[in-house]
Amino acid sequence: MRSSTSRSTSRRAAVLLLVGCAELRSNYRCEASSECTSPVSDEVGVCEPNGWCSFADPGCPSGRRYGDLAGEGLAGDCATPLISLRASTSTSLATGDAVTIDVPAAVREGDLLWLALYASVQDVTLSPPAGWTPLADLTGVGIYHVFWLHRTAGASEPGSATFGFGTNVVHSAILAAYANVTAGDPLDGQVVANVVGNPFTAASFTTTVPNTLLVLTVANEAGDGETWTAPAGMTMRADTGVLALFDAPAPDAGPTGPREATCSLGGEGSVAFVALEPN
Repeated sequence: MRSSTSRSTSRRAAVLLLVGCAELRSNYRCEASSECTSPVSDEVGVCEPNGWCSFADPGCPSGRRYGDLAGEGLAGDCATPLISLRASTSTSLATGDAVTIDVPAAVREGDLLWLALYASVQDVTLSPPAGWTPLADLTGVGIYHVFWLHRTAGASEPGSATFGFGTNVVHSAILAAYANVTAGDPLDGQVVANVVGNPFTAASFTTTVPNTLLVLTVANEAGDGETWTAPAGMTMRADTGVLALFDAPAPDAGPTGPREATCSLGGEGSVAFVALEPN
């Protein structure tokens, strides 16, 4: 027969075990969406940037609700919407000392405006409107110059933006507006490089947070009037011939893998491959 002391010790151990399990269950953190599986339906959810799991729920604006095991008081709350494209605009090839591009009418305060500009002359100095942050610019292997810039849309965002080149050039532009991107420093990694050949290949890099959006912009000196094919797993959002923009969600953090965009006419070009970070 067990003593009363032994039985008491066993009860305390069982209580501690149950308490420990409860604490573990209420603080389950994920690193990848594959770790978010509902114990009720076996549904695979989403590992949110804060490390808590959410699952599909049409009652939330984002379509996702935090699971019962989410911490920080978030269990049962609606999750923040994922990054999504609001709209994009573009300009066809034209000649002049400046380019004016429309800002998508659907833009809302806090959206990220992502811009790619092509100029047919290497020796140009870009004059952007106030509030635009340069990411990078490259003089191509050929005779062109390409620029990438971004800004966070304000409460009263102008309907267009004009960028000066200081001299007459053949120019083209793409502007994309993305919702739910971190303001200020929106990137979780990038590759910017000149490339030669077809396909136009952007090298892999590694993201550090889940639910980024991968955005690839490609410039092709010989792309006037040509057509583009999106890299595997990516969607083409805009195509002016010399410029093309593609994007794809990246649910999990880690290597992006290289991305290859194909043009109907190969040549010399430049790529900017970035990961937008969710807010």
